[in-house]
Amino acid sequence: MSFARYEFIIKKMAVIMLALGIILHIIPYFVEHSLFIDEAMVASTIMTRDLENLVLIQMDYGQSAPIGYLYIVKLCTLVFGVSKVSLRIWSLICLFGTCGLMYYILDKLYHVRRAAYFTAIFSLLPFYISYSSQVKQYTSECMFVLAVVILFWYYFHARISLWCLCIICSIVIWFSFVPVFFIVGGMLLVVKDIFKNKSFLNFMPCLLPAFSFAVYYFFWLTGTESNAGAKGFWDLLAFPLIPSSLDDIVLILKMVKQSIGPQLKHMCVLYILAAGYTLYSWRKDRDHKVSFYILGLVILLVASAMGYYPIVARLMSFFAVLVLILAAVSLDEYWHRLELKWQYSRKKLAVLMSLATILLVLPLGYTVKEMVRGNLIFWHETEIVQNLAYLEKNKKPSDMIYVYWGAQPSYFFEKGFPYGGPNNWEMAKIGTITDEYIWGKKLNEFYYRKPYSYDGHPREDNIQHDIENIKRYDSVYLFTSHMNGEKDVYWQLFLNELKAYGDIEIVSVDHDTYLYHFQRRV
Repeated sequence: MSFARYEFIIKKMAVIMLALGIILHIIPYFVEHSLFIDEAMVASTIMTRDLENLVLIQMDYGQSAPIGYLYIVKLCTLVFGVSKVSLRIWSLICLFGTCGLMYYILDKLYHVRRAAYFTAIFSLLPFYISYSSQVKQYTSECMFVLAVVILFWYYFHARISLWCLCIICSIVIWFSFVPVFFIVGGMLLVVKDIFKNKSFLNFMPCLLPAFSFAVYYFFWLTGTESNAGAKGFWDLLAFPLIPSSLDDIVLILKMVKQSIGPQLKHMCVLYILAAGYTLYSWRKDRDHKVSFYILGLVILLVASAMGYYPIVARLMSFFAVLVLILAAVSLDEYWHRLELKWQYSRKKLAVLMSLATILLVLPLGYTVKEMVRGNLIFWHETEIVQNLAYLEKNKKPSDMIYVYWGAQPSYFFEKGFPYGGPNNWEMAKIGTITDEYIWGKKLNEFYYRKPYSYDGHPREDNIQHDIENIKRYDSVYLFTSHMNGEKDVYWQLFLNELKAYGDIEIVSVDHDTYLYHFQRRV
């Protein structure tokens, strides 16, 4: 293999894999699977409020999302009509935006020779294929973090003014949560340079992002903090900055696994390369290429320790993107040295080609496997819709319907109620806190009576409450959604106790969406 042919194959392989990655991200939009619980809860806020009232009160079901994200998705539904595609399309756009910004950072800022190759690796990662087809803000977090990286790089290289930097950062704060940490880190570096150069008049523009965040915090984030559902989740997953017990150390290890595991699974070598490059470059980091990342992550961990940001895989989705960029810079340098050294050896070039192919095939193979197994998208199309069609055909007037907590918002979205369609059935007065109101009248009340406590243990009192309501009726359909079937501990305890009062039949199983029928024993 000649060096010219080797160069040609590497470039073509990167382009083909990048195109394949884009196709894999688009495929879920043809499947159009049902909204799972978190998506439907976010959709509830977007679909039941008009533009004027979208953010006047906190989101339904204890959810949390940036104001800018909510308005963009709302506009998508107004422009393209209400559908699962219009709710999810912004996530796909942001994923493509992340790919474009990653390529730009690698090619223009770090001058990585194989920028398209490393961007292709990112496009093939299964974690991001899953979230690019969900009504969640995680791909937009990645895109805005990279946008902030570019902004500060431009400023530190005198490409934009401090006023321009601060104005744009003040706007970004309203569109995404995570960039705030990196904006604070970048501003600390700016302030450091101001003191070093004694240019104290430059403090004025730095106050603009601080003011913008203060307004945003008191207008929007304080409401999220006061929300019992969100606050309990945040407190449980606060990072123990100073471990005081063995439990804290175990929690830190779990959080590290959450942050690095799902995104770049089977590619841990990239973390080693990123860490090595970071430590090596930090010593002579005059233009803040590395300090910027480190400060942003440190501030995030401090905020988490204070209970302001939970550490879980989906909320750390940006981390693998930054790791991949730093690893690419390091790996590209070693790669180029080997190319120069081995360019006249056909066998050694073939070995280098094989290694490059393996690095691309690993994420592709894992992604295809997860897709086939249905872990990234649900291949049986709209599972909830199919169960609804069954009920529409087979439900008798006397039959009642119990909607398990994880299915409730998705159920109502697919049913078209309360999102504009009529409620055609007499819904069951069960599964709610009291019997005075019917499903759909007080959705929040049911959500807060959720089956699990924040430490993950099933709530036995709720099991008994649901069983007492269900066993009063002769015939009840039990409706679930994406509940992992037998893996759901609460549901299995619930079914086992309910069997004492009647016969339970599995009517249909579509991926992890189950429909049961309970017939009371006479």
